[in-house]
Amino acid sequence: MSTVKLVLTLVAAGVLVAGASCGYSKYKRLEAEYKRLQTELELAEARLAVAEEVNRSNVELIRDLQEQRKRDFDAIQSLLEATQQIREAVNATNSAIRQLGATNEEVRAYLDLPIPDDLRRLLNDTSSTGTTDPN
Repeated sequence: MSTVKLVLTLVAAGVLVAGASCGYSKYKRLEAEYKRLQTELELAEARLAVAEEVNRSNVELIRDLQEQRKRDFDAIQSLLEATQQIREAVNATNSAIRQLGATNEEVRAYLDLPIPDDLRRLLNDTSSTGTTDPN
């Protein structure tokens, strides 16, 4: 019986060695997989940090552009108001000149004088202002 016992002990030892070998091999595969996943995680975290920084930068840029748009809008509104005031002043002046010409002989005589050609060309030149004086 001692040989049977020895054989059984050797078989048991063989099973243990095979099992340990199989377990060690599986452990090494899992360890390699863990390291690969750890590297992927580190890369993903680095990419996330870059994306978050780009996002912060974009949010700041959007805020700056919105503030610039508001300043541009305010400037355009101011220019439109100034243009309207100029239009009203020109219309009021032209109206006052017409009324004065209708009621004052001396002014009417002056307004009836022919306008020199060079001055007429200058007054009718639309290249710089885009408008023509109707009077």
